Amino acid sequence: MAGYKLADVHPSVTLSGIGVTSAVDIAVNYLAISRSTREKLSDKGFLYLHYAKDKKIINDFV
Repeated sequence: MAGYKLADVHPSVTLSGIGVTSAVDIAVNYLAISRSTREKLSDKGFLYLHYAKDKKIINDFV
């Protein structure tokens, strides 16, 4: 699609491209936040609580 003007592209192609881009952006941000949370809990020695919450062993902590 390089070299095409955005106005020359069919609107459904443009909207699907926006949808795919948004989904990828959300997934990347989710993974970054998850990793950041694990790193913070690991530094403080509470990573086991995070995993216990994921496995539904405990309801909530913090």
